[in-house]
Amino acid sequence: VVKFFRRRRPNYINSVEIVAKNNQGVAVVEEHMKQLMADSFPRGLETHIVKLLSDHRKSTITAVLEEQKECRSCKDDYETTLHCLREQSLAYSQMSTKFAANMGKCDEIDALKAGMSRWRASPTAPTSEFFS
Repeated sequence: VVKFFRRRRPNYINSVEIVAKNNQGVAVVEEHMKQLMADSFPRGLETHIVKLLSDHRKSTITAVLEEQKECRSCKDDYETTLHCLREQSLAYSQMSTKFAANMGKCDEIDALKAGMSRWRASPTAPTSEFFS
């Protein structure tokens, strides 16, 4: 699935990047969110399909580990180390947080759509007399 989307679905990758960067107008981001909702098959694989997200994830991990090394070399106490690691993680994970929030909105809309769909009884479904 990952290779297929990387090779044959540049529009999907572009939409994920626009939603992740979140640096365009609200209307543009929402339009790309709609496009992503229309194709929910690769949902959850975005970080594997889109290099931007994968690279960002790796840089976040590297930054936090580098901060941890710095804290160890400075012999910071436990509380200071926790604070520094938290701040570094928050600083680097802003794009991921916004992307996750936007994708959460997409999931919420999909769930609402599913809840609003009308179920029709099939011809083989038991009638109300069956339960009397």
